[in-house]
Amino acid sequence: MRSKQPYIIFDFGNVILPLDYQTCFSSFERCLGLHWDKDSLPNDLKYMMDQLEIGSIDEKAFLNSFKKYNEAADINALKNAWNSLLKKIPPSRFEFLKQIKLKYRFALLSNINSIHEKYINEYLKKEHDIDLFSEYFDKVYYSHHLGMRKPNISIYNYVTDDLGVDPQEILFVDDLSENIEAAKSIGWKGEVHNPVDRIEDKLEYYIKSNFI
Repeated sequence: MRSKQPYIIFDFGNVILPLDYQTCFSSFERCLGLHWDKDSLPNDLKYMMDQLEIGSIDEKAFLNSFKKYNEAADINALKNAWNSLLKKIPPSRFEFLKQIKLKYRFALLSNINSIHEKYINEYLKKEHDIDLFSEYFDKVYYSHHLGMRKPNISIYNYVTDDLGVDPQEILFVDDLSENIEAAKSIGWKGEVHNPVDRIEDKLEYYIKSNFI
């Protein structure tokens, strides 16, 4: 029975949907004439990204924050650059997600923002004829709807309470170690997923490592 199985929670980016930081930064370089990477991205922009992920600012305020670095930058081009972070989901992955939900209790927990959510929903409808991605899960938790984000402990406590399960029943898979360490601090089990690996090839190993 599913109720006696672990509660599997996936992150979205780099677990289900591949991310391409190099393309994203190259796109911003074309818009702004500035070269950035994860380490050199200005702190004020990192802050605005975090604020967008918890829904504290709107899309216009977020995109306009980039114009501080080049007033001539086009808003639509900046939006496209932001969305260029997101790659395509392998078509076979959707059936894999269906099979997980059939066998396990299954949720999605993601630091995501309104711009990316809209882009992903449009992509899923256009390329995969999927109207409600949420139907692939028992529960979906998006940071910008909740007003909190990983690795803040509050979001893990909220999810635990909402699921109504023992924290030790939860297996969380995320690509960032800080998110996994925070989850483990309240009793979840967790695995840092290397995006080089296919989640299809790793999930059963993650489960056996934590529950057998």
